Amino acid sequence: MKVFDGANQIGTTTAGADGSWSYATGRRAKGTHDGSGKAVDAVGKLSAASAALNVHAERPLREAMAWL
Repeated sequence: MKVFDGANQIGTTTAGADGSWSYATGRRAKGTHDGSGKAVDAVGKLSAASAALNVHAERPLREAMAWL
């Protein structure tokens, strides 16, 4: 899985056998963050993005966020 905040890839993670995945972000700036993931197949082709999880931070987030 490739993990995105909006259009920016911010990391990778591994999906479980049931398709579930999670990712703990690093610190995030003030503003809106749209977390989503794209699966990567054996030849490197990306799937469509998952539904986005939208988070709005009134202040910079000093702690990591977890997108599940």
